[in-house]
Amino acid sequence: MGLGLSLFFVTSGAILAWAVTAQTEGIDLEVTGYIVFAIGCFGVAVWLLNWLFNLRKIVKLPPTRGASIPPPPPPGRRA
Repeated sequence: MGLGLSLFFVTSGAILAWAVTAQTEGIDLEVTGYIVFAIGCFGVAVWLLNWLFNLRKIVKLPPTRGASIPPPPPPGRRA
């Protein structure tokens, strides 16, 4: 599920949960809205984690197993 579909679920779930006041038989629109809202939030969180891990691969950050100090540069030649 991509970011667009997740945001669509978040907005439609929020509308169902907090803006719709209609009464229906057999289905509770408020609970349905909360469920759709939660699915959308979960989708956004998964997308964000996936994006962060892919960003780490693109930027090629070094592993974070401890602070490593780079070696000093070699001494320059004097003419």
